[in-house]
Amino acid sequence: IGTLDEIFTMAASATIGYHHKPIYIYNINGFWDDLIRLLENLEKQEMIRGDWQNILHVATQISDIFPK
Repeated sequence: IGTLDEIFTMAASATIGYHHKPIYIYNINGFWDDLIRLLENLEKQEMIRGDWQNILHVATQISDIFPK
């Protein structure tokens, strides 16, 4: 629960302009696939305003986060 709380606390802080730091979900071997599907569904159902992917960036490899 703590990790989810940290992700969404940072995301909520970004949406109100408290910070402008990128937030990455490192989706190793599809670990976060269910969370990503949930977020996509919540956006589709208009439970999330805007595009959540502007706040939470999904990375599947470390070079997505730290390009060379």
